[in-house]
Amino acid sequence: MKQPAGDSSSCQLGLSLEPEQPMPARVPNRAPLARSTDPTTSHRAAEQVTRSGRRASLNQSILAFLRASGEALTYREIAVRIGQSDAVDVMRRLNDLRQSGSVEKCGERNCSVNGNAMTTWRAR
Repeated sequence: MKQPAGDSSSCQLGLSLEPEQPMPARVPNRAPLARSTDPTTSHRAAEQVTRSGRRASLNQSILAFLRASGEALTYREIAVRIGQSDAVDVMRRLNDLRQSGSVEKCGERNCSVNGNAMTTWRAR
């Protein structure tokens, strides 16, 4: 039987149509930008980076750079070469690009920025 709009019987049964916690920000066919266990502030930040266009813009910059360079680079090396001050932002966007099939992991080597063994990435 169809229930009229505004009927609260589903809540009386202990069911709720509204989530108690904010849902992770998602891009279609992608992993959430914030984990379900992350605080609300992380979910808001994830929504903002997507809504502002910053996420898409950085994804495009990284992919264009990797395609032009033809090299396998660490996320820190990519950040330095594209002038991105926050290397962690590059690391996060590489995961977006990996999930979309645009980039792939190529193995490990010592990073020229910090000297540590790190995963390298290249455009597909």
